[in-house]
Formats: sequence, structure tokens, C-alpha cells
Amino acid sequence: MVAKRSLSAVVAVVAGVIVLTLVLGGCRKDDAQLSLPETPVLSGNNRFVLVVDTYARIHGTPSRDSLIKTQTRRGDILTVKSRTPDEIWVEVRQLPVEGWILRESVRLFPSREQALNARHLLDK
Repeated sequence: MVAKRSLSAVVAVVAGVIVLTLVLGGCRKDDAQLSLPETPVLSGNNRFVLVVDTYARIHGTPSRDSLIKTQTRRGDILTVKSRTPDEIWVEVRQLPVEGWILRESVRLFPSREQALNARHLLDK
């Protein structure tokens, strides 16, 4: 009978240690962190543009007088490299060409998926 009580006490202690370990282990700071994409409101990080003009020119430098490298069409999605401080020009990449497009010819988006969704709404 004493052996049964001792065994029960050991089982209770072991169970208590396991529960305590799980509770305290769940409260510790974990190295794994949830990674969420930045929002444009917080980061100002618009990485894609959707061309909204029928045709838009891609220039060699941020100037209307600069060499026109190519044209792009309404609905094209381009990758943003940078912007001028006054936000009039956006430097874009449309492989194999990189150049500058007028900000008024495009809409900025933080993700390619958002630009694709907006493209579907262009002609509706």
C-alpha cells in the first residue's frame, strides 16, 4: 500500500513537472517570428506600378527632354527602382529596359498582386 502511494506521488510530481514545463516553455520568447509584408501606409514602400495611360514613355533620365528608351501600355506592371525627391518621376524596370516614367502615368502598389488586381478593374 505504501508503494502504491509512493508511485502515485511520483506520477503526480512527474505530471506536475511536465505541465509546468509546457506552460513556462510556451511563455518564452521564440526565435521564430511571423513575417508580414509591409503596408504602404507604414513603410511608403510601393514596389510596383500599373500603367494607367494608354501609352507611357520610359525616358533615359527624369526629364521630358531626355531620350525615350521605349513605350509601355495601359495595364503593364513595372518594378519600381526609385523615385525623384519631388515624386514627379518613377524609375522603373521593364526588362530589358530600365528608365524613368512620369508619376502621373502610373499608380503605385506595394505588391505585384495588388497591381494585378487593380489591372482587372481598369476597364470596368
